[in-house]
Amino acid sequence: MKKIKIITVLFVILFSFSVNAQEKLEDKANAQVKEMKEKLSSANAQELTAEQEKGLTAIYLEKLKDIKKVKKEVADDTQQKEKIKELNKLYSKKIFDTVLTKEQKASLKAFNASKKEK
Repeated sequence: MKKIKIITVLFVILFSFSVNAQEKLEDKANAQVKEMKEKLSSANAQELTAEQEKGLTAIYLEKLKDIKKVKKEVADDTQQKEKIKELNKLYSKKIFDTVLTKEQKASLKAFNASKKEK
């Protein structure tokens, strides 16, 4: 009987850790969506629709999971940075190709260009 209780308690603890890790990734993804909304707002672009926000959140969540996986699997810092840089490019392209409108893309490109000048 004691063994069953101990196993149950351990299972609940492990489950709560995995749920907490998932929530952290979702919080980070939501923060990135918020940052994108602020960039578009600063660039006087069309606001994101609810559907676009869902798409961005899903893409950012997928990206964060892939980055976490790379950090786990690749020990060398230089290789890790290279792979993460590749992931950032891949997911940025995915966002541009699948989520943003032409106007939003143009506004975001102009915004990023003006930031580089400073």
